[in-house]
Amino acid sequence: MPALSRLNKWTSNRTRGGFFEMPCFENAAEIILNLGFLRVQMPSGGVFVQLTVLVLERVWFCRPCNLGAAVSSPRCPRLQVLRVCNTRGLFSLDINSESLLELELNNIVALYSHSIEAAVLKKLTVMNCFCRIDKNFATISAPQLVFLSWGNPLGQQKFLSLGQMPHLQSIGEFSYLVYTDQSSKIVYTDQGPIGIPDNSAFMELLQRFKFKAIESLALALIYTSDLENCQYMMEDMKVFPDPAILYLSVLAHGHSFGASSFHVFRRCLGIKRLVLVLLDNAVSSEAQTDDPCPPDCVCDEQNNWKTEELLLINLQEIEIQLLGGFEHEVSFVKRLLNWATALNKVTVTLSSSTTENDAKELFQMFKSLSKPEVCIKLMYHNHKEVLYAT
Repeated sequence: MPALSRLNKWTSNRTRGGFFEMPCFENAAEIILNLGFLRVQMPSGGVFVQLTVLVLERVWFCRPCNLGAAVSSPRCPRLQVLRVCNTRGLFSLDINSESLLELELNNIVALYSHSIEAAVLKKLTVMNCFCRIDKNFATISAPQLVFLSWGNPLGQQKFLSLGQMPHLQSIGEFSYLVYTDQSSKIVYTDQGPIGIPDNSAFMELLQRFKFKAIESLALALIYTSDLENCQYMMEDMKVFPDPAILYLSVLAHGHSFGASSFHVFRRCLGIKRLVLVLLDNAVSSEAQTDDPCPPDCVCDEQNNWKTEELLLINLQEIEIQLLGGFEHEVSFVKRLLNWATALNKVTVTLSSSTTENDAKELFQMFKSLSKPEVCIKLMYHNHKEVLYAT
């Protein structure tokens, strides 16, 4: 029976237990399923002999979930690409594969542990997992890994064990909490309580790859909205790899982020391209405020970035996304342009709340602070039309 016919028959017959048991498609080379959170159980036996690509989206796994055993080499000997996104019921995942080249785990609610042993894995992406569990862990053994992305801004796992990765060239978005309240273990959000972000995973990665030349690094600096009784954590970041491209995202909740960003720049002086994303301005204009901090807010205590000089002599291109034109943003951008002595290109996208008058003033500011030969483009975010350009 053809694989498509078997799949149609499978999805039209509910078992007595109220879930579907996925059949083993021995001859399928690619399986891509978006099941609308149907309850699914992986096949307990059989070998996916030809399978090279498996994509599972919006799946609700039944207990016990044996996904790890189903996708490991004994039952998927040719699997090269595995993506598991927006799923429920997957609490742990153990994969041992001799063929897997690319693995993506994205938005897996309540995942508390996973173990990955993949001899030839090149690309690993783990995004928005571990978000609601305070105690969780991951172990990774992937000696051929080139790209690692670990974006878990609200719940960085407590324990991350990394094997040797001598070929790593791109480190995707790790999150770093700029201030922490040492007495608190829980953050309360609109979605409920979650474990506080933990900097230890990123610190371990920095120590592992300190001063190593890499192609790119993506880092998110995260501030909590209330900094009272919080401790500044940037001084713990003492070592850094040497990226050619730095993707720096900042979620500052209206606080001044100059000091934390300056600390990062001082440790990667060799960057050639910078992408700065101001995540505060991704929210609606009603939620934004020009002066959210009290006059004595601790975010302004670390003010060395305002006076100390810094030479980013290799930085040729700056891209700023979601610039809103708030005072603390403009102050930092002015300093950044002063540090970038070899700049030849600036691309700015404005937040949707920026007025036309503010856009014009910002463009004039960039012109006045840049050399005449610098190419400047300014536009609204997600719009292709250029408002101003040199």
